[in-house]
Amino acid sequence: METFLLHPDMFDNYIAFDPSLWWNDHALVKNAQQYRSTFPHTKKQLWFTSSDANDIIPHTQLLAQILETNSSPNIRCSYHEETNEKHHTIFRATKEKALI
Repeated sequence: METFLLHPDMFDNYIAFDPSLWWNDHALVKNAQQYRSTFPHTKKQLWFTSSDANDIIPHTQLLAQILETNSSPNIRCSYHEETNEKHHTIFRATKEKALI
């Protein structure tokens, strides 16, 4: 998620499973709108998901809301809640969805 928000020109497609948005006192979420305003004008795609982890899901929900509110035609964000999964099972359970 950090690469998508801080270095969006590095890749065209990004995937994040249960991202560690708590890091640095939730700085990525707190500054997401600002980061989003500096995105390149090329097409980018982000697919991310969260498990039932109580310390992750509120922040992924908020980030999804921020990205949706500040959307643009060249950025496609797709957020999926997988509340039946745990942090240690989310990758194996959703990797195919992320790649489609």
